[in-house]
Amino acid sequence: MKKYLFSLLLFLTCLHFTYAQQVIVLDNISEPIDIGLATLYYQDEHGSLTLKQILSTEIQGKFQKVTQEIPNFQSTNAAVWLKFIVENKASQEDFYLELGSAYLDSIALYVLKDEQLESKKVGGDNYPFIQREILVTNFLYHLNIPQGEQRTYYLRVTSLQPLAFPIRIGNIKSLYGRNHVADYVQGLYFGFMLLMFLYNLFVYFSVRERIYLYYVAYVFSTTVFIAGIYGYFFEFIWADYPLLNNYIVIAPAFFKIFAVLFTRDFLNTKKNAPRIHWISNVFIGTSILIVILLLLKQAIPALIIAQAGLLFMAIYFLIVGIIVFRKGYSPAKFYLVAWVFLIIGIIAQIIGDANLIPRLAYISPLQIGSALEVLLLSFALADKINTYRAEREKAQAHALLVQKEANETLENKVVERTKELSDALDLVKIQKEELDQTNEELTITLDVVERQKLDIERKNLDIISSINYAVRIQNALLPSINRIFEQVTNDVFIFYRPRDIVSGDFYWLSEEIFPVGDNSPHTSQIVFAVADCTGHGVPGAFMSMIGNNLLNQTVNIHKITQPNQILEHLNKTIFTDLKQSESGMRDGMDIAIITLTKSAKTKKYEKLEFSGAMNSLCYMQNNKFFEIKGTKRPIGGRQRENEKEYELHEISLAMPTYIYLYSDGFQDQFGGEKGMKFLSKRFKEILYENHHQDFATQREILETVFEDWKGNERQIDDVLVVGMKI
Repeated sequence: MKKYLFSLLLFLTCLHFTYAQQVIVLDNISEPIDIGLATLYYQDEHGSLTLKQILSTEIQGKFQKVTQEIPNFQSTNAAVWLKFIVENKASQEDFYLELGSAYLDSIALYVLKDEQLESKKVGGDNYPFIQREILVTNFLYHLNIPQGEQRTYYLRVTSLQPLAFPIRIGNIKSLYGRNHVADYVQGLYFGFMLLMFLYNLFVYFSVRERIYLYYVAYVFSTTVFIAGIYGYFFEFIWADYPLLNNYIVIAPAFFKIFAVLFTRDFLNTKKNAPRIHWISNVFIGTSILIVILLLLKQAIPALIIAQAGLLFMAIYFLIVGIIVFRKGYSPAKFYLVAWVFLIIGIIAQIIGDANLIPRLAYISPLQIGSALEVLLLSFALADKINTYRAEREKAQAHALLVQKEANETLENKVVERTKELSDALDLVKIQKEELDQTNEELTITLDVVERQKLDIERKNLDIISSINYAVRIQNALLPSINRIFEQVTNDVFIFYRPRDIVSGDFYWLSEEIFPVGDNSPHTSQIVFAVADCTGHGVPGAFMSMIGNNLLNQTVNIHKITQPNQILEHLNKTIFTDLKQSESGMRDGMDIAIITLTKSAKTKKYEKLEFSGAMNSLCYMQNNKFFEIKGTKRPIGGRQRENEKEYELHEISLAMPTYIYLYSDGFQDQFGGEKGMKFLSKRFKEILYENHHQDFATQREILETVFEDWKGNERQIDDVLVVGMKI
């Protein structure tokens, strides 16, 4: 029983809605009548309902009354159904329904008589233009109502553009008369835009200023977009290709791009507003996004982004225009007023599309704002050219004044110089006599200098011969590569480049293999060092020989093999032997020492111990780069209380390990295009990138890189790099 009562109540409710709808009575009308307020509507969110489903009791109860004279459903993916009832009491049957929008994608008009389908008409901009019942921009459909009869109409519409359109009924004469006014207003607008386009295009070809080309492209894209919205392109350009109607929103994307380019050039935002100049790239990015969304057939999101982007872009242009105007740029005043008008038009257009204010009948706020903006921007360009000409004329006048003053100054100087030259000529004659006498004296002096030169060259040859002999001594102290092959590894290279003939850098290898002890699982150790002594040339060579000798005493005689203990012993010995506490001498060395310990079982090196005084150790394992920095405490020099102890580090050699010891000469070398230091970071990158090469190749790479970097610069220090694989 309750079920039947509920059904009856639902039926009565639907009946109430049906009978509550106003019947549109057609009498002998002379003007079109707007019927928006006399219609009911229902939004099919999925766009899938058929007429039969719409006529069901359930759906009929969901129809609502249109509350605006011009129905406005904003941007929506839904299919909108409109219902209205028309009764013909006129003496004629020539009545048409007009849908006052050129951009309705699909239209279906169902005519019902006594709840039975009498006819159906379809249309929209998804169909070729020639298929329209009446070949006009808006959509016209003959109502086919005999005199004295009544019909019920269901109108189904969809659109990818904002769904807002006037809906009116009238005869052909009255509708054409009304549309004639709209066409006249639109003709004025497009004629004005075309005039501005052609005029400024002519100006561009006259002055060849790039900014005019941006402006012309901006006006063109604006005109194309609005002409597309009003259906003129579809009617006259691509009437047989309705698919192109889906891509008209591409036009505002180009409109925004050219507006940004014009503003950047006109206001020179990179210079005059650098802090917010980057924001313009965002608007270019959103324009590209609009094009991508349209290609993905996402027209509604593309349109929303276009509207919002247009508003924010106009506000941005207003802000940047104010900034530039406040800096004293006069043409910016026209630019500011232009964008104020466009912003008002954009806001009014968006609010109208959002159904918050009534829509204008013959022209849109966006058109009004764009026309005023285009006009004022043209004034701004003219003002910019006038300002540029005034500045150029001022500069030319200043240049002429400067030239005149320069000519007068030059004439005065010529007179002065002539007199000076005359005086100078007399002086030269006197000086010539003195020079002749001086020349005789110099000839005598030259003979003396020549004899002294020969004496100096002889002494210099003796010194160089002595230094060359010192090189032989120094090289004899360095361990040979064959000895390193025998005692350490065959995979080794030494890049040794003294700044002068002899060097303050040296490398050292222990003479003996030292037993660790009967109870130790290790049988032997080898000590290797790379040192950088204070100075270079002869002083550095003396320090290197002292360092070589002290290493022999410390390791070979005193049997100290732990690197940190070797450093402590070296430091004390140099400080004592060179009497640095008395003489104040601060000479010493930076040094890196490694001790390799060989396993008794495997006969392979299984661990490495490292300590460094200012110098570091780099090594690679499993293609990873590691660096152990030396202790920030040199050998020798000023000694402080509570001096930091030399740190001891241990590395496992269970896997192949690439080891690199070096002085600071390579990374401190000046060179390159800017005469800068090579630096430690770049040096380590070279080591890492090439550590898998054979060691002869690695040495060649280092030598090539060093020579290319140094170029014509003088070598500033001794260079020593030692690499080995254990």
